[in-house]
Amino acid sequence: RILCDNGHICPKRCFEDCGNCQVPMLRRLECGHEAEFPCYQTEFQCNHPVSVELPCNHRVNNKPCYIDIERFRCPYPCNVRIDTCGHTCTKRCHINYDPDHLKYKCSKPCTEYRKNCSMQIPDHICSKYCSEECADCDIVVKKKRSCSHFYNIRCSVDVETVDCVKPCKKNLPCGHRCKLECQKMCGNCKEKVKKTVPECGHEVQIECCKVPTTSDCKRKCVLKLPCGHICKNTCKEECTTKCNELVDSVIPLGCGHSSRIPCFMNTVGYIHHNVQETVMECKEPCSASLECGHRCSGSCGECYQGRLHKICLEDCGIDLVCGHKCTVPCRQICPPCLQKCMYKCSHNRCGRNCGEKCTPCREPCPRHCRHVKCEAWCSSKCTVDPCIEPCMAQLPCGHKCIGFCGEPCPPLCKICNRDELLEFYLGYEEEKDARFVLLQECGHAIESRGMEMWLESGENEITVKRCPRCRTPLTITRRYHHYIRDSIEQVQKVKEKFFGNQKENMLLQRHLNLRLQAVYSSSLTLSKGK
Repeated sequence: RILCDNGHICPKRCFEDCGNCQVPMLRRLECGHEAEFPCYQTEFQCNHPVSVELPCNHRVNNKPCYIDIERFRCPYPCNVRIDTCGHTCTKRCHINYDPDHLKYKCSKPCTEYRKNCSMQIPDHICSKYCSEECADCDIVVKKKRSCSHFYNIRCSVDVETVDCVKPCKKNLPCGHRCKLECQKMCGNCKEKVKKTVPECGHEVQIECCKVPTTSDCKRKCVLKLPCGHICKNTCKEECTTKCNELVDSVIPLGCGHSSRIPCFMNTVGYIHHNVQETVMECKEPCSASLECGHRCSGSCGECYQGRLHKICLEDCGIDLVCGHKCTVPCRQICPPCLQKCMYKCSHNRCGRNCGEKCTPCREPCPRHCRHVKCEAWCSSKCTVDPCIEPCMAQLPCGHKCIGFCGEPCPPLCKICNRDELLEFYLGYEEEKDARFVLLQECGHAIESRGMEMWLESGENEITVKRCPRCRTPLTITRRYHHYIRDSIEQVQKVKEKFFGNQKENMLLQRHLNLRLQAVYSSSLTLSKGK
């Protein structure tokens, strides 16, 4: 069977469908190239490589003939210098897409200085990609203000916008250095200087900018009163009209004593006509023995010649065994302490009255640091000794802490606050390895070895442990917990001896109430029988 006009015979078997003629034929295409393809096919894309010059001026030798020159993508790299950054374009030639690189995002490292960089040195080059927006230059640099002071600030910040808080360097017209902050206007000189007051001739210390007057003088007045005595007021005050200089009375007073009285009263006529007023000036000590046992501290005049004594202001003031002071005045026997118990720890405080036994604290012991850790309860005996390693913290002044590891840091520095540390001396304060403990009850910093000797020196006394400097009872300073704990136990035994056991007291109180009720009932029965 013939399949086509070219007379090709079907190569298949008789029962098979012949289909299109598949006989290969060599033909000449419109482009002039020859190609072999099946007989039935009328159209064919010529893949013959041709050499052409592309619109981008690049020449290629492998463009398939059938592809239009406008649609063929140039295989050469772009290599155009980007106007915005100066880098070379890394894409393939793209003459037909974004030829001016308006949408191109450069992925190379940025070569510009950071935004608002004032130094423009290599270290300040932007660290972002070229296509990303540069951030403000945040590198801290040293800048000089117009006032000649230096500040460490970010490179992008104008140093002139920073308020200068350093001392002013200018000299005032008087010659003194301005003591205000540099940012403030220099005002009047506040330097304290010595100047002479023209009216009294005294030298006073006033501000340099002021003119001295008697209102600035606090010294004694040098003028004489009509009686001949020097005025007792200060220069800034008016001279007194009544001289209060004490002089011997010209005659005995109404009480019979010859005493020293104010000068303006010291005439025979005044003493005779103002007996009550003048006897009140009698300074002869009363010294009478009061009912409370104290000597009267008043004078003849104050006690109205022994008729009405001055109230005794003496307080008992002794330290009770519990640590409180006896506050009842003029009593020979101190009453039981009724104040709230002063004992506390870092977790809580005892809420009972002073005469009652404290409830033990069952919180974990706070004694722990990187060297030691106590496993006991807060109120129990510690399982480890206090840490003896020095604290490694740094004080605000820059020097090392003078305390122990794990303890509250004393606020004083051995170098900067040396005089203050040596105000209270126990003997070891000036040792090179001296360590101080902050007593949390009063805030005093005490040298540790001297403090331990102080605590051990009173072991035979039944009393609370106290700060050796101010006598404040110690209750919370953990380093001396064993001393405090032992003293508390001793004091509580004394409390129980004085006030009795709580259960026994309750039983006794109940027994007394029953006895009183019985007495009351029997008295009612007797009264009804009558």
